[in-house]
Amino acid sequence: MRELKFRAWLNDAKKWIDVNGLEVWRDGQASPSNQTYVFLITGKLIHPIDLPETTEIQQYTGIKDVNGKEIYEGDIVEMDNSLMVVEYSEEFGAFVAEVYKVDEEETEQSYHYYADEYRYCKVIGNIFENKELIL
Repeated sequence: MRELKFRAWLNDAKKWIDVNGLEVWRDGQASPSNQTYVFLITGKLIHPIDLPETTEIQQYTGIKDVNGKEIYEGDIVEMDNSLMVVEYSEEFGAFVAEVYKVDEEETEQSYHYYADEYRYCKVIGNIFENKELIL
């Protein structure tokens, strides 16, 4: 069984917070808008967070890179002279890494690497703090 872990990027503050738990619930009775509330449990309860405008929640893939670093959604990884972004694919029902650059060149093709291949990659950044790596 894989470990369920999350992290959250606060866009306004430009910083990460560790997330010890995540709770999502829908308030269908008290709110005519049927709004969804998300609570991040960080030792303190943050109540509620407007998503996705101010906060980006990312899930741990359950896999570590060649250096033992945990790989999360939104991480930029390097493998086989390619730069890729880890994301969850609804189509495949799995975490995949989509290639953005091959040998320093942008690619028009969409390659996907699956989670079992991540152990050969290296996390070099993420899409919030290091977006320039894939532009």
